[in-house]
Amino acid sequence: MNVLVLGAGQLARMMALAGAPLNLKISAYDVRSGNVVHPVTLEVLGHGLENGIKNADVITAEFEHIAPDVLEICQASGKFYPAKPPF
Repeated sequence: MNVLVLGAGQLARMMALAGAPLNLKISAYDVRSGNVVHPVTLEVLGHGLENGIKNADVITAEFEHIAPDVLEICQASGKFYPAKPPF
């Protein structure tokens, strides 16, 4: 399973390390640079949010201060969890 984490900080790194034995492939969208990176090595895996979404099975966020437009794009993909309630 491919998981895209919004944010490339400490939580994304911990998720990548914990997920490796479970065959979870974690990538992180660096909200500052706009790159998709490996959360441990910070190797650039791709550019742009849309590229990250395309390669992800699920999306989650590591912190609460993510720009509303980024959250809306992720929500529209149907892959963002926890999802925003429909009301």
